[in-house]
Amino acid sequence: MDFMPEGTITIRMAVDLLLRKRHGSDWGSQPIHLEDELDPESGGYHYDREAIALVRNQISEARDELHNALISGALKAKIEEGPPVPVEYWSTNRAQTALSSNLLALGDTAEPEDLRWHNRRILFDEVRFQEWLSGGPDRLKRARTADPEANAILRVNIEIVLATAVRLWKPHNRPGRNEMARQLAANPQVKNTGYSAQTIRKILNGTYGASKRLEIPGLAGFDTRG
Repeated sequence: MDFMPEGTITIRMAVDLLLRKRHGSDWGSQPIHLEDELDPESGGYHYDREAIALVRNQISEARDELHNALISGALKAKIEEGPPVPVEYWSTNRAQTALSSNLLALGDTAEPEDLRWHNRRILFDEVRFQEWLSGGPDRLKRARTADPEANAILRVNIEIVLATAVRLWKPHNRPGRNEMARQLAANPQVKNTGYSAQTIRKILNGTYGASKRLEIPGLAGFDTRG
């Protein structure tokens, strides 16, 4: 196990704590059962695809919740053996990489003096994270009014996704949900928001946590099934 500075937790540990808070203390310990014993054609096992998809979706939602808290300033993070992570970093297109890799991701445009922090672990103060996690139902209300500038950035980014979708496709000729999200993720303007295809799909169907918090509806006429 990697050495952890006392009193800190990584992004992965924070996501795990958040999942256990939301879905029960035994989250992640339940076995994913097999649908059938063996696939007669391949000789391999059939895995429960719905269960796997559910777990992936829960992890994605936990990362989104963490991301929104970092954007709004409700949570603060720091670079291991380095300075705090600037709040504005979480609104860049490197944020999703950092959330999934547990490491600070910096692009080619970073200042030379900042490049020494590239690929360093991102840490939370454990006590402060637990305080945020235990914030109760009032936490959502506080987040709605906290840091108006960060919320304004969130709103702009979400509306960029929706406006780009409206510009690219008429309701009658939209591609499938997954393809639509993939194409938007590759669009230069949307790419600057840092949103992954999975998050874009949530924005389109109105289920993205920040969209709900800021009361931004999804794309009109978007098929929300599946």
